[in-house]
Amino acid sequence: MTRWDLAGKVAVVTGGAGAIGSAICKGLGQAGAKVAVVDFNSGVAAKTAGDLARAGITAVSLAVDVADEKSVRAAAADIAGRWGSLDIVVNAAGNFIRSSLLETTEEEWDRTVDTHLKGSFLWAREAAAYMIPRRFGRIINVSSEVAVTGGRYGIAYAAAKAGIIGLTRSLARSLAPHAITANALAPGTTDTPLWRGGLTEGPALEEARAAKSKGVPLGRLGDPEDFVGLVLLLSSEEGSYITGQTIHVNGGAVMA
Repeated sequence: MTRWDLAGKVAVVTGGAGAIGSAICKGLGQAGAKVAVVDFNSGVAAKTAGDLARAGITAVSLAVDVADEKSVRAAAADIAGRWGSLDIVVNAAGNFIRSSLLETTEEEWDRTVDTHLKGSFLWAREAAAYMIPRRFGRIINVSSEVAVTGGRYGIAYAAAKAGIIGLTRSLARSLAPHAITANALAPGTTDTPLWRGGLTEGPALEEARAAKSKGVPLGRLGDPEDFVGLVLLLSSEEGSYITGQTIHVNGGAVMA
């Protein structure tokens, strides 16, 4: 159970079939929101929505390329037409290409920045058109601790995540007159398939976990569920006076 009441709200989670995205979908649904699971992978999105439905949550899946304007616009119209509003957007879609500065290609740069930054912009813009007349809206963009620390590898990823912070602040200023908030969630290293990459269960993975955990004051990597409570707060009426903020959830690894 959750203390937050989001009954009657309509939520969109991009990257909703991923580890963090699906945890957020579940949390929003348990708080009473109707949830649109948006993901490029239609099969996994459908499975996630099906799991939510079996748990008693009203959910639908949509296959969307978040970097494509027409795809985003059509999906936003579908959701608003289906459920009558679009109240909460969590931009969690992302990818990670491990490459150094000299190894990063233009195609890798464009694909990463488009997915993270352009996708967040497009969904915020389309959602705002539905939020403004209702004078209610919550936009939550997923950034990262590397937006602050930088990254030796994943140059494009770090740059895109830093851009999301600037985008979020601009959204907050632009949309505040309409009682719409915009905030950024910046996770630390989280134990997800995206982080594990080519590692499989076994000694190598445990060594990687232990090495990463040494730099975290709380002594462990993040779990996808660690971010759900903050998303619920920012989505709720109780979060109505929080906007333009970047909130780091990383066990103390980065204190910004």
